[in-house]
Amino acid sequence: MKNLGRLSFDLGWQIALPLVLLAGGGRWLDQKLDSSPWLLLSGIGLALLMNVVLVSRQMLKIIAETEAEQKLLLKKQKTENEEKTTEDKIKF
Repeated sequence: MKNLGRLSFDLGWQIALPLVLLAGGGRWLDQKLDSSPWLLLSGIGLALLMNVVLVSRQMLKIIAETEAEQKLLLKKQKTENEEKTTEDKIKF
């Protein structure tokens, strides 16, 4: 799994970039089309939807990585326990 600093950096950009771009684009269009504040609000709403999708995908990826790491750890522990059991049988 990624380290926490890298993860927070990635999530920060994934949240901030769509919000800044879409809200800024909405505001710019509002000024050009004299439709204030509807396109700004639409840009913010679209950015929030994008953020939900992006963060959800990131969370699913992290969950999959964590499950894979846990499976490997359990497999390693099982192998170690089997080796220990075999060694104990040999001693007797």
